[in-house]
Amino acid sequence: MKFSMRREIGLYGAALVVAWLLRFAFLGRAPLSEAEATLALQALGLARGQEMLLGPHPAYLLFSGAWMFLFGSGNAVARFWPALVGGLVALAPVFFRVQLGRRPALLLAFFLAIDPGLVALSRQAGSQSLAVTFLLLALGLWLARRPVWAGAMAGLALLSGPQIWPGLLALGIALWAAGPRDLPVQGPAAIEDRPIWRTALWALLAVLLLAGTLFFVFPRGLSAMAASLPAYLAVWTTSSGLSLGLVLAALLFYAFLPVVFGLTGLLVGRRLELHRFLGAWALVALALALLPPGRTMEGLLWVVVPLWALTARQVDAYMRVPSASRLTVIGQAVLATAILIFVSFDILAISNSITAQQDYAPEMIALVGALVLLLATSLLVAWGWNGRSAGYGVLWSLMVILFVFTLSATWNASGLSRRGTAELWQTGPQFVDENLLTDTLQEFEKWNINTTYPIDTAVVGVPSPALQWALRNTANVSYVDFLPATAAPAVVITPDQPELALSATYRGQNFVLGQQPTWYLILPHEWLRWLYYREAPLEKQPIILWARIDLFPESDLLSEESPPSQDGPGIE
Repeated sequence: MKFSMRREIGLYGAALVVAWLLRFAFLGRAPLSEAEATLALQALGLARGQEMLLGPHPAYLLFSGAWMFLFGSGNAVARFWPALVGGLVALAPVFFRVQLGRRPALLLAFFLAIDPGLVALSRQAGSQSLAVTFLLLALGLWLARRPVWAGAMAGLALLSGPQIWPGLLALGIALWAAGPRDLPVQGPAAIEDRPIWRTALWALLAVLLLAGTLFFVFPRGLSAMAASLPAYLAVWTTSSGLSLGLVLAALLFYAFLPVVFGLTGLLVGRRLELHRFLGAWALVALALALLPPGRTMEGLLWVVVPLWALTARQVDAYMRVPSASRLTVIGQAVLATAILIFVSFDILAISNSITAQQDYAPEMIALVGALVLLLATSLLVAWGWNGRSAGYGVLWSLMVILFVFTLSATWNASGLSRRGTAELWQTGPQFVDENLLTDTLQEFEKWNINTTYPIDTAVVGVPSPALQWALRNTANVSYVDFLPATAAPAVVITPDQPELALSATYRGQNFVLGQQPTWYLILPHEWLRWLYYREAPLEKQPIILWARIDLFPESDLLSEESPPSQDGPGIE
């Protein structure tokens, strides 16, 4: 299919809209995880002018701090820049049209827009999505002979935290080992002979100086950038507790389409320099994601990008069917899709029978029968028409099934589903009862708005950034390791414990502070139920909110309870 430049620009715009819709939809609904809250609190401290040591994520912290200064400190505000910049990844393939081809580049734009991992991390407070987007834009703009913009994007990439280093390392090794010798470039021919690296370098230094200090407002941003490399090197010496098998499971379950068709494209086009380079990039990135003891899911982002590029090339090749065979291919694809849908549900039924310790022989017979039917119909189409039409029909059906599977994985990874905490791309425990806890505190403030002493809150022995973020707008909050027995704060938040040994009388209510799946408890056959229903055993960390008895509206009816101290509540 040929299309004009205007239509091509419109399709890239559509890919950008899809990317932003997936990233901005209900962005502030989910509470911040512990990892997100750690960075968001630093950005909030910058917005409030507090003196603090910045983490190695200067781009996120400086941009988000400025944004919070202007628009407050909501969850959506904390995630705004990752979502905005993460969506721009859909425009990166514009600059690779010469190398990939116009249609594969356009397909890649949509693939990057809907990739589950890219969407998930773009909806979380952090700098991972910034690193991927800025590095791809820098590479594309360099190939397009736009040195100023390439240098600027490279500078922003270096400000994007520790995750930029495995990306640069994987890309550099792949270029050294399998980089195309005569890589086609685009841009004015007159510019190609100039030493454009000097222009790019000056642009890079200018961006580091201006963006790294937020236009000289926070000079400490440059020191935070320098700390990103030691932070990355630390993953090779400290363990994250994330197993190698779990990372591989995330790659397979969330990126099954690029894994299948990307590897197919690598095998089919192994003689092409571009395909060998993309395969080397994916392989090196996978090694860097799996080998460090401190491995994280974020490392897989550098694996899926080259796999998606290979997939775009291969899908484009499969879509080039002669018009005379198109109806035959479509008919075979529809029939094969129906059979494969039955096969998928039959596999789920087998898993359910194994879980219930029931006989699953009938389901196995049905599965074998469906596969035999798929083979028989393919042979009949090949005999009646041609083998090429039969093969392409099966490939089209497989592409449709895996594409729908990818969309489902994207929806779940984005946190928009009912079981948003049972996801491998979540960066830590989720504070699922954040809204309930803050609403409870607001109710106490309404009930006691006319009291002499303000309501003070003591958080005792709960070192949780997510809880601190939830209480960021609550007045009179203190964080201590213990309370003396004579203290009587209005509200006390503690770990789960049966009673509170203080001088006043309290009522307690439990809340779930952290909730995350216990992946090691899932049996192999139970992964299918997780794939279909996102069912997983959950580990919960409870906390107790204790409220002094006189805060309740009916406290005057409880004559057996003693009144608060005449000197007013407080912490000694």
